Amino acid sequence: MSAEIPSDLAKPIRNLERQALQLIAMGTFEMAKNIYKTIYETLHTRQSIENRRIHLGAPLHMMGLTSLFQEDAKGAFRYFLLAYITDTINTRQGQEDDADGSPACGALQGFFGVADSTLQLVKEMARSEPSRNSPFDPELFLKQLLREREINVGDLLRTFSTREPSRDEIEKIRERLFQSFFVTKSGRTLLNKVTRRYGSRVLSKAAEIARKEGHPEEIRESDVREAISELRAKWERD
Repeated sequence: MSAEIPSDLAKPIRNLERQALQLIAMGTFEMAKNIYKTIYETLHTRQSIENRRIHLGAPLHMMGLTSLFQEDAKGAFRYFLLAYITDTINTRQGQEDDADGSPACGALQGFFGVADSTLQLVKEMARSEPSRNSPFDPELFLKQLLREREINVGDLLRTFSTREPSRDEIEKIRERLFQSFFVTKSGRTLLNKVTRRYGSRVLSKAAEIARKEGHPEEIRESDVREAISELRAKWERD
């Protein structure tokens, strides 16, 4: 049985995801996270209606990223771990190691230095799940994992991470995320040149200009140039 998003929800969810990315570009992280929460809750509820599992990893991962952009390391870690849990359940039973190639695993190990032994705890518990087709709640899975090891949920980050990402790392993650979705090729070339000099504010300003110009679905070279001009004028006044 497939864990894919129901066909009638696919387009509305894509539209919501695009709105959330636009909000991320403008630095409105809490509103973006609320959109991803809505997507997650919608899919989670739909599982019971269809009596099947629906993969929940994407909105959880994005909730982790938005938390990271808010410099909420504890929240980000929890969401990435929940996303990784869903990824292990999304594999065939006995092939849980395949989840180690997921974005959530990359975030846990790359951003937080999570050890292979920690991932192994999740995979071992996932192997005992009786069915990969039934509705699945990663929150319940995590609670059971922590209860069995007598770990408080508030101690997740302290228990399993060995590092936290720096502000510079977080800003670079945000820039890469947004450029990969919205910035045109010529806009990306110019943006890469000016970001070193003007910082990430150029990206936020260019996204705002693109929205005002009526093409929020892409940031063009002209938007980047206008953003540079406006910011340069502001800095000269200051």
